[in-house]
Amino acid sequence: MFLIYHKTEKASIVNLYLSRLTYWIVNTIRHQLKQKDIINQWRDMITKMMKENNGHHNKQ
Repeated sequence: MFLIYHKTEKASIVNLYLSRLTYWIVNTIRHQLKQKDIINQWRDMITKMMKENNGHHNKQ
């Protein structure tokens, strides 16, 4: 983890909020996968998704 310096307190608070939200989303996904006996490393799942999409994000 690395430090991020912001010019305002509001920017710092927003960064903390987004970090916590991201952590919660990732943990929720991992928990749901574990309940279905799907245990992979996060990096492996991202690599697989990128290969399936030929390295492109889905645009809907």
